Amino acid sequence: MNPNNDTITGTVKSFTPASLPFTIDFEDSNLREQFTIIDVNNDGCTWSYIDNATYANSGTISLAYEYNTSNAANDYFFTNCIELSADESFNVSLWYRARSTSYPESFEVYLATAPDPSAIIGSPIISKTSINNTTYEEASVDATVSTDGIYYLAIKATSDANMYYLYIDDINIRKLLDNDVAVTEILLQDSYSTGATVQPKAKITNFGLNDATVDITFKINDGSTDVYTSNVAGHAIASGEVHTITFTPDWTAAAGHYTATCTITTSDDDPTNDILTKTFIVSDPIWGFAWNAYDPTSNVPEGPVKINLVTGDMISISTYTGTDFMPGADFINGDWYVSSYDGKSLLTIDTTTGNMTTIGNLGLAMNGLAYDVITDKLYGCASDGTNSILYEINYFNGTTTQIGTIFSGSMIGIAANSHGNLYGISISDDALYSIDKATGAGTLIGPLGYDISYAQDIAFDRDNDKLYGVLYAGEGLLAEIDTATGAVTVFNRVPNELTALAFPYTYTPDAIDDISNNIFNIYPNPANNLININSNTNMSQITLLNSLGQVMMNIEPNTDFYQINIENLPEGIYSIRILTDSGLSTKLIVILH
Repeated sequence: MNPNNDTITGTVKSFTPASLPFTIDFEDSNLREQFTIIDVNNDGCTWSYIDNATYANSGTISLAYEYNTSNAANDYFFTNCIELSADESFNVSLWYRARSTSYPESFEVYLATAPDPSAIIGSPIISKTSINNTTYEEASVDATVSTDGIYYLAIKATSDANMYYLYIDDINIRKLLDNDVAVTEILLQDSYSTGATVQPKAKITNFGLNDATVDITFKINDGSTDVYTSNVAGHAIASGEVHTITFTPDWTAAAGHYTATCTITTSDDDPTNDILTKTFIVSDPIWGFAWNAYDPTSNVPEGPVKINLVTGDMISISTYTGTDFMPGADFINGDWYVSSYDGKSLLTIDTTTGNMTTIGNLGLAMNGLAYDVITDKLYGCASDGTNSILYEINYFNGTTTQIGTIFSGSMIGIAANSHGNLYGISISDDALYSIDKATGAGTLIGPLGYDISYAQDIAFDRDNDKLYGVLYAGEGLLAEIDTATGAVTVFNRVPNELTALAFPYTYTPDAIDDISNNIFNIYPNPANNLININSNTNMSQITLLNSLGQVMMNIEPNTDFYQINIENLPEGIYSIRILTDSGLSTKLIVILH
């Protein structure tokens, strides 16, 4: 006799059945404990919860099925237990999408009496095949049960082998009531340009069994005050109909952050769906320069573009016919500097013609570039296959000096603000980092909230010191990034994969001063045809810039005396930057012919 194995213990969890109406948006971790996932074919590829706003219909978390290269999907997701009555009809709705149009997905929805495939009841109440929409669409069905009791909703993935990802979000189960009109969508964009004419619209749906007549109010609030209010009275809508309501008058958008609220003020049997809100942004146009690396629509040619982050408007500067692309960029005074990926070079791009000029060989594929206006230094980040490394770059000739490791992972873009603070975004953990310019060490700030992948870039608009990004997460996200938290605010979405983001900034040359000092002399000043530069040490680089900050000459004299012919340059004020063994000095010269 062995009494030690006569008893076994375990934990049994008991949950209270949900009552209608009931919504599953997957955000509640306690509720997720009540769900059941069954990998029937035990191939390790099944349903899971994805915490990424890119793939969620609302919030950040969605339900996703992951493909198997050999096996067709045969996996179940069961909700928590729900109490249903035989004398009440109900509606089941959910939102779904595929990861790629090239890999169609499929699924079925059943009712079940237990969280097990053997407890499935009859045929599917929803069946979707050949799903190739990459934005969410809704599936909805009315249903009944034959007896009162506890039920489960079961979602079965049925995609073929070697597809991709199927996403499900926002499952809703509600009673079919006699009187139930809901606000189902606010038809406003995520962003508008300042001064735009906005026509407020909303969709309402009559879920009730009876026809209805309702009153509706639409408001826009700036955080403290209702800046817009409109009312529609006595709107008739038949059972099952969906109406788009247009509110008058139009609203002229002023810069700011807003919340729109649409409310059905007529009482009905379900007040929970009588109100809906939507946040949106109004901003002055945010124009920057970028490299169009990929456009699946072929509407914009590959090459340099001008991009408005608010509206998504994109203007091609020139068509690039090569095979390389430019991942990193920043403006240095008036010039757009970029790094080439395959060529591993530092270049400038003319913002008017798109013509590219090679500055020098970097010897590395710099994923990002960032110019520090305080120290007049250019930084770049590159990968050694495991770590991301920070480099200082001589922007006169492209030579690099390694500073240190940022982190273990892939830093895909870096940017410096007007105070010289350096930031970067990682595609390894989808997060924003601060970067120490002295050591290269990266410090995590916070998650971006999007599953970014492939090439993309960030840049500061130094005139307002805001960090912007042309991010890529299955589509192009034109966004602002909070440097305190890493949170991303998306202005607009485009199909394009954009890189080499950079913003021109107000450049104030050094004040005119006595241009002779104990390091070098420049004479005459003003000058007519020739400028003489005499230094007490070797001059390795001389750069002449116009008042816009554009490079007019770039010379490597490697001598202590040099003469520049300026007879073909227009009159005006110019900056002369001289790199010597003692450091970098900038002085001004006036050209008068």
